[in-house]
Amino acid sequence: MIRRLKVPLAVGLMALCMFAHEALAQTQPAPQLANPASVRCIEKGGTLRIERRPDGGQYGVCVFVDNYQCEEWALFRGECPAGGLRVTGYITPAARYCAITGGRYTVVAKSGTADEQGSCALPGGKACDADAYYSGTCRR
Repeated sequence: MIRRLKVPLAVGLMALCMFAHEALAQTQPAPQLANPASVRCIEKGGTLRIERRPDGGQYGVCVFVDNYQCEEWALFRGECPAGGLRVTGYITPAARYCAITGGRYTVVAKSGTADEQGSCALPGGKACDADAYYSGTCRR
């Protein structure tokens, strides 16, 4: 009697395994394509850190040795040098953001204070108030 049950039991067990495998394959998320700017950051020896602008928008910062930094897309486009920029001299987050995104920051008022105001000359020639650029109201 036990011999008669072995074959149906084995077939049932195989069917159960196949069903479980198919169900597992359907529940796993599809692989997603990597962000090419993030990949470039890692390839250049940086580590990626996600930061948030005042408007809630997120951006990736590629951090290199000695805290040199580039915004990941500026690095990808060649607007920020491999190995990053020294960011310790920037007083405001807007000034730092301007620099790491490939812009040229210029102080226009209240130099060296937390209320420092500046302008950001972007690659391609457009200029923005640094705070407006950082907050997302002045776009490239």
